[in-house]
Formats: sequence, C-alpha cells, structure tokens
Amino acid sequence: KVEDLIIVSGLAYGVDALSHELAIDHNIPTVGVLAHGLSMIYPAYNRTLADKMTDDNNALITEYLFDEKPQKSNFPRRNRIISGLCEGLLVIESNLKGGAMITADLAHSYHREVMAIPGRFNDATSQGCLKLIKDHKAVLVTSSNDIRECMSWDSIENDISNRPLHFGFNDDSSQKRLIYECINELGLASLECITQSTQIAQHVLSLSLIDMEIDGLIKLINTGQYMIARKVYK
Repeated sequence: KVEDLIIVSGLAYGVDALSHELAIDHNIPTVGVLAHGLSMIYPAYNRTLADKMTDDNNALITEYLFDEKPQKSNFPRRNRIISGLCEGLLVIESNLKGGAMITADLAHSYHREVMAIPGRFNDATSQGCLKLIKDHKAVLVTSSNDIRECMSWDSIENDISNRPLHFGFNDDSSQKRLIYECINELGLASLECITQSTQIAQHVLSLSLIDMEIDGLIKLINTGQYMIARKVYK
C-alpha cells in the first residue's frame, strides 16, 4: 500500500541524496545502502543527511565490516542489495553505463518493477533511461500516477478496503489455497517460481491461475508475475 512506502537508495550525490531528503521531509521512511562500513560516510558531504537517517523510522545498512573503507568494486556490489530490497525501481537519469544501469539490470533480473523517466534524446544522462524503455526493461513514467499504476497501488487499496473478498477455501480448492499462499508469501511470483514452490504441474497450474484471475483473487502484472489482488479471509 502507499502508506507502507519506503524509499531505498545509495546515499550518493545527486538523485540518491535528494530522494532520501525528500522522504524525510515528507515523513516517509528511507533506507540508505552503504558501500562501506558504518564507521564513516561516503561521500562525506552527506554526513548530516546520514545523521538524520539514523532517527525515527529510517536506517543505514551495509554488508561490510564496521571499519571497512569504500572500494570501487563495492559500489556495483551494493546495488544488488538495493535491487533486492525494492519492489519497484525508478531510474530518473542515467548514462548508458553506470551504477543506475547496473541496479536496473539487477532489478529486472529479480523480476522487480523497473520504471524510467525519459529525457531528451540528445542528453547523455537520458540515454540509459531511453535504452531501458526501448529494450522493454522499464516502464515509461512521466508522473506519480504512472508509478501508482505500474505498482498497482490504487487497485490493491480499492479492492482490499472497499470490496474485500470474504471467501474461505474448502477441500475442493486446496490447490488454489496452496497457490494463493505461495503468491501471498512471495509478494510477486512468476509462473516458474509458483511451479517450483507448489510442485504443481505447470499445465495444471496455468488453468488454476486463470480461474483465480477471473475470480479476482490474483492479478498478472506487466512483468509476467502474479500478485494478490484481493485478500482472502479464512
């Protein structure tokens, strides 16, 4: 839900720092993923911002030991953590190569929602976003409403709060219960993930997924993954 929104970024210069600052200004929890130990902040310019992120519902996290200094190889490695933590990734600007593109490619491989803001075709910092959109790795967004639609926030809120589905699984629908619980636990699940988790034959699973979509239990999003559309009350 939108109320559960958390902003995750890398506490770097530019867009990273701005996203953390705006999150704090609007009382949205934010997490900074560091490429070094907690004994320092890099870049040092963001020390004041980092101090703010240790208060309230915010956090700084790292996989490195307390005194470990930043190394060039640490930064692309930490991007896999950012991608893994996020359900959706927004690329605001990027060259064809760089940290944002690494993070976007990782997020796409993790079956996360990737979104990109297009820029002028002759701007270097727009080339990465345009390539992600052209290669169908990212959804084109130009407004916050595009993000809400891509993440299916509005439809989930409306379905759960206004039209809850009071439906109890019975013995005849034990297979659908298993599928539902699998998707509910994973949050987003591909056909392959559901098959592996439930051990249901894929041709049988596909028919059940179609039935559950028609019943409004689950929803297929544009990444080819399934998510819960309406809550089931047992």
